[in-house]
Amino acid sequence: MPAPALITLIVGDEELLVDRAVAAVVASAREVDPEVDVHDLVPAQVGLSTLVEVTSPSLFGDRRVVVLRSSQDLTKDLAATVVDYLSSPADDVNLVLTHAGGAKGKALLQAATKAGAHRVDCKGPTKGPERVAFVKGEFSAAGRQITGDAAQALVDAVGTELREIAAACTQLIADTEGRVDATAVARYHSGKAEASGFTVADRTVEGRLPEALEQLRWSLAVGTAPVLINSALAGAVRGIAVAAQPPRGMSEADLAKRAKVPPWKMRGLRQQARGWNVRGSPGRWRWWPRPTRSSRAEAVTPSTRWSARSSRSPGRAASAEPAGPGAVSGWSVHPARRAGCSTPWTRRRPLRGRRPTGRDRRDARGR
Repeated sequence: MPAPALITLIVGDEELLVDRAVAAVVASAREVDPEVDVHDLVPAQVGLSTLVEVTSPSLFGDRRVVVLRSSQDLTKDLAATVVDYLSSPADDVNLVLTHAGGAKGKALLQAATKAGAHRVDCKGPTKGPERVAFVKGEFSAAGRQITGDAAQALVDAVGTELREIAAACTQLIADTEGRVDATAVARYHSGKAEASGFTVADRTVEGRLPEALEQLRWSLAVGTAPVLINSALAGAVRGIAVAAQPPRGMSEADLAKRAKVPPWKMRGLRQQARGWNVRGSPGRWRWWPRPTRSSRAEAVTPSTRWSARSSRSPGRAASAEPAGPGAVSGWSVHPARRAGCSTPWTRRRPLRGRRPTGRDRRDARGR
């Protein structure tokens, strides 16, 4: 392992990756000098005098590794001292700066880059496939293999915390032999540590009812609000409607904007839309079809509180008894006429997206 650079800049907010990068610099320095001194400092516990002392050249030639964590939180005086040191670093001091990478403390970040610091990016995975790739990388680094479904099962069981995922990988590597499959993961980890309304919505629109119910139970158990699950379901159906029949000539960004999802999610929506036909049935699921023009007037239940929609509005009523012989589109039989009275045919006012009025309710009750 080569000797570390005099200045190392670690950029990222993932604590596990930052700790690993710092440990790699310290291990590299100890290979050169096993008795190297390590000073791990945080802005809340370091003063100006301490910082000057640990970064000054040693009279006895002792090497030191100075780790200054969360350098973006340094005060103005401490940041100015570090910037001055970067212009002329000591030969026997290996300075390691960790920075979250945001706009805060950007001047110090730019000064370290200008001084020729060795930069290490520590951006953690934020998506499911990235976490699965992280699990596979952990096993590859240890000279082991894990199947794709086993890596996905491990992420589902442990959760999104990267440090916990790494600990679970270490346990499986130490306790198993050969290639790790989903059976070995289920032996050590069972259940879902984290579940959200989006997971419930994805399983639902894919027609995977048992998994959807399982995710729903887990979501409610961890405290997910039911309104968030309902919102996720509505968003999933809306996205499938956009992905199933996209307008011609519309770009990917416009489609994502219309579906109200990030652009990277359109690929998953297209895969989910393949299980839906034009009438809206996913796989083995049964879905109420949209009524035709001739059947919308017949889709009227006597117990409904207001009238059905007209032929111009989307049919959303459930199955009901027909209006009777001779019914015409947009018209319905008055309930009194069904009872044998001579009440004439009545024209019910179409709702067309508006809120029902008192007249609509009176018409629905046959008054």
